[in-house]
Amino acid sequence: MKKGVFYIVVCFLSMIQFYMSAQEVKTFNYQGEVDLMYSFGIDDETNNVNLEFVNGIRFSRYLFAGVGGGLTMNFGDEAVIVPLYLNVKGYMPVSRKLDLVAGLNLGTKLDYYYDTSGGLLLRPEFGFHFPFRGKSGMDVSIFYEYYSYTVYVLNTTIKGKTNQIGFKIGFHF
Repeated sequence: MKKGVFYIVVCFLSMIQFYMSAQEVKTFNYQGEVDLMYSFGIDDETNNVNLEFVNGIRFSRYLFAGVGGGLTMNFGDEAVIVPLYLNVKGYMPVSRKLDLVAGLNLGTKLDYYYDTSGGLLLRPEFGFHFPFRGKSGMDVSIFYEYYSYTVYVLNTTIKGKTNQIGFKIGFHF
């Protein structure tokens, strides 16, 4: 099922890029983004707050790709986790002041508190983009986050995963 969702998102983003960008002049512009996120666990009682930064290139009005990182704080303990990922987003204009957005983050998390660094982070998101004047804008979206990791304790390997659903507000500049 995870592979199916991944393939659908990739196909959707590819179709948007190839279909819509054929009619506009190619320009590559820098785009920075600051995201404030809240997520809660499906399988457990975790609650996280994320502050993340994404820097990348806006290939057209319809496609963005970049790299992101930030800080995640869990309300249940004192751990600070650092997510690092690649970010790809597709934009589909609905009107001059509203776009639908679908994105995918693929990367890992660095967690030195519990020593669970190096797993797979997969975070698809869907929502709305509100363009402002110039290059600035705001995203409001929901996301699902899957993170699988491995912990080594006393020569024993323990595999774990987290499933979270969350809400994101992002500002572009």
